[in-house]
Amino acid sequence: MGAAFLSMVGLAGLVWPDALALMILLDVVWVGAFALDAWLSGRSLPVDVTREPPPAFSVGRTLPVHYRWRHAGTRPLLVLVREALPPPLGVATPLRRLVLAPGADTLEQLPVTPARRGKGLGGTVFMRLLGPLGLAWRPARLSRPWAATVFPSLIGASARALPPEASKRREAGLRAVRRRGEGRLFEGLREWVPGDDTRAIDWKATARRGKPIARTYEDERREQVLIVIDAGRLL
Repeated sequence: MGAAFLSMVGLAGLVWPDALALMILLDVVWVGAFALDAWLSGRSLPVDVTREPPPAFSVGRTLPVHYRWRHAGTRPLLVLVREALPPPLGVATPLRRLVLAPGADTLEQLPVTPARRGKGLGGTVFMRLLGPLGLAWRPARLSRPWAATVFPSLIGASARALPPEASKRREAGLRAVRRRGEGRLFEGLREWVPGDDTRAIDWKATARRGKPIARTYEDERREQVLIVIDAGRLL
C-alpha cells in the first residue's frame, strides 16, 4: 500500500513540480520505517518450539505431529514457518502461517503422510517474523533435529483383525494347542494369514512383495544331547 501511495505522488509530479521533492522525502521516511520495523522484529526473538512426533510412521497412513511454540515478545507475533522433514517423510512441510501469543504456549498439530519406508534425520525449522509495523519480514531458523522411522504399509493386515478370527475359531470348537518340540529352525516364506503370530512377519519380504509375508519354521523332531562328566582328579 505504501509503494502504491508513493507511485501516486510520483505521477502527481508531472503536474506539480514540488511533488517530486515530497516523494523523495516520503521515500526517506519509508526506508527509515522499514529499517525500524526490521529492527523491532528482532526483539521478538528468541522463538522456541518443541516437537512431539509419534514413535513410528507407516507408509500410506497419516499421523499428527504436535508442536508447542513460545516467543519472548510482548505482542502477538505473525510467523511463516516451513520445516525440512526427515527424508522418509518427504522434502518439507507446507508453508504455514502462525500467530504466536506473547508469554504463552501456542499448540499446533500438523498431519504428516510418509513418502516411503526407512529411517532418516531432519528437522531444521525456517521462519519469517513480521515486524510490528507490518513492513519487514525477518528471516530466522531453528535446528531441532529428530529421527523418523517409517515401516511398510500394513493396511491389508489391519483390515483382517485377529480378535474376530480368534472368536470364530472358539465358536467352531477349535483352540490353539502348543506342540511339543516346536522349534525355530527356518524353513521358508509364505503369505501371512489371519491367526498367524504377528511376530513371524518378515518385514523385508513384506516390503518387497507389498503384502504381509510370514516366516515358517520346522519342528525340532530330533535333538542330540550330550552329557559330559569330568572325572579327572582336579574336579
